[in-house]
Amino acid sequence: MNPAFLFILLFPCWVLVSLGSSRGPEHRDFDLTVPSPNNPVTSAPFPLVANGKNVSTIRIDAVPPANTSYNMSLELLDAKGTLLLHADKEGWRETGSWYEDGYSGTYDESDRSFWLKFKPRESGNFSVRLSVDSLLSSQNQPVSASIPVSVRISSSSSNQGLLFLTLIVSFSLACMVLHLSYFQGRRRLKERSDDVMALSRKTRAVYPAGLMSLHVSCRFENTTSSFGPQNRYHLVPVHMKLSVIDAVGAVRNNCDLTGYLSKKQSEEDDSFDLKFPSVYYQLDQVENLRFRIDIPETVSDIAELEWFDLDLRDKVVVPWPVSTQKLS
Repeated sequence: MNPAFLFILLFPCWVLVSLGSSRGPEHRDFDLTVPSPNNPVTSAPFPLVANGKNVSTIRIDAVPPANTSYNMSLELLDAKGTLLLHADKEGWRETGSWYEDGYSGTYDESDRSFWLKFKPRESGNFSVRLSVDSLLSSQNQPVSASIPVSVRISSSSSNQGLLFLTLIVSFSLACMVLHLSYFQGRRRLKERSDDVMALSRKTRAVYPAGLMSLHVSCRFENTTSSFGPQNRYHLVPVHMKLSVIDAVGAVRNNCDLTGYLSKKQSEEDDSFDLKFPSVYYQLDQVENLRFRIDIPETVSDIAELEWFDLDLRDKVVVPWPVSTQKLS
């Protein structure tokens, strides 16, 4: 057992804590009306915080009269009325009717929104001043009308997106490291066969002291029509006997495992899958061993063994204690 690799999870946890402590988006809304061209309007003061992390956004949504075009000017002022930022927006709105292939309807198209994003240099109270330099009709004639405008001032932490991306990357890398560090060990035998005894004989080898793991999975062919492809639930138990035999033929350990036949997810393949729980062995010294596996060839006249997979590993590392089989 070696829990040291688990400390790699501290980094994504630290990123997660930093992400949780960062400020979420905050916003303040104003409804203003520009009374006429060249007649500006100023919003009420609002606070902005300059800490190097907060990003402020000013979003403007205007509602001009139908079939007009305009040029709007936005200015950001500090508490003393000093101009800090300036932006211009050319907008328009067009309405009308359409007819095509016996169908008709109306449309209302416009380009009337824009936003300005910045980082405040100093904390304090600020205000937005809006003015319309020109408001023209579709015939390019001056129009004297008011324009309602919705203003949203929002503030959010600039590193939230970066922290979220760092969290995903760090957690993925941590999972990769843990996957390579634990339960993998050194593969001694990984083979699929339909001859249980022949594959059991191949397990004879000298194994070092430490933790070993053995995993068996099987495929059974359906030999009866009692269980159609639509039945994917566990059916009947299958018992496997696992024995460990040393170099002189003495049985050092016996283990009984139980698995359950289950239908494959594919309706075209009328067969059963079976996976037994992994078995761990603790070797206190170098041992010459063979693992004898006894699996029934048929199960209650329902299924017949098609093949089985054996995965045998030594030098296995685990992050926490596991139940092990002792050799007598």
